[in-house]
Amino acid sequence: MRGHITQRSKGTYSIKISIGKDPATGKYKSQWFTVKGSKRDAEKRLSELLHQIDTGNYMKPGKTTVADYLRR
Repeated sequence: MRGHITQRSKGTYSIKISIGKDPATGKYKSQWFTVKGSKRDAEKRLSELLHQIDTGNYMKPGKTTVADYLRR
């Protein structure tokens, strides 16, 4: 499973993606996102997230400084 979409309410969808294994524990990690709009918007966002993971450009949301980003 790479990612899937579920409808939460009218006009709101949840996206769950697998971001790979945690090297320390060996367990798979996942990340949840909320998209407001149509299902097509959610599918587009899922595609963007999976592309970022595949190309190595995905950064987990958080407080990342420019210096931390450039060190990657």
